[in-house]
This record gives sequence, C-alpha cells and structure tokens, in this order.
Amino acid sequence: MNQITKEAIEAAADAYWGRDVLHGSTALDQMRIALEAALPFLPIAVEGKVKALEWVEGAPGTYTEIAESPFGHYSVWEINGTACWSPWKAGSGSIVDGGLAGAKAAAQSDYQTRILSALDAGGE
Repeated sequence: MNQITKEAIEAAADAYWGRDVLHGSTALDQMRIALEAALPFLPIAVEGKVKALEWVEGAPGTYTEIAESPFGHYSVWEINGTACWSPWKAGSGSIVDGGLAGAKAAAQSDYQTRILSALDAGGE
C-alpha cells in the first residue's frame, strides 16, 4: 500500500488553511484545491494498462508490419512459417512461436517492459 508523504499532507494543509481557499467556496472546491496541491508529492499509482501497439503494413514488397512507439518502431515479419520481431535498430530479429500474433505479442511485451521500468511507484 502506498503511503501519503509528509510533503503531500503539508501541501494540502497549506492550500486548505492558507490563502488558496477562497471564502465562500464550496467544500468540494476546498477539497479539490487541497488535493491538487498534494499531487506533486504523491507516489505514482499505476492503473490501467499500457496502450497496445498499432500495427501497419511495412514497405511495399516486404513481409513486415511496423508499429511506432516513443522508442522508435517495432517490426514483425514471417517468412516461410518463421515469425520474428525486432525493436528499432536492433540489427536482427528474434524468432518466436505463434506466427505474426506471437511476434506482435513479444514486441508488445518488450514495449510494456520499457514503459513500466521507467515508472517509480515510490518503493525502495
């Protein structure tokens, strides 16, 4: 369970009791102001999921499909029943089972790992 930091509590209290809350504002306004002040000091809570890569046809005459990402593009292809995937500028592909669907799943897994490894949930 994530803990609320001392800095978050102090920021919320300062906003609530300080000049940020206007006289005559509603309780909801006061709560919103306090919570918004605390947000920069709260640990990241990851909810939802990483978006799926969106695949499009590669260059004409190739067996490739490509998906763009913030890290460059991913490629998947299948030739004579052998499916491969490769992150941008990896040089060579990795062979996987499951055809193009398996190659896309492997690329998605790599993409998710890269995204999630960049997050800090405030743990030690």
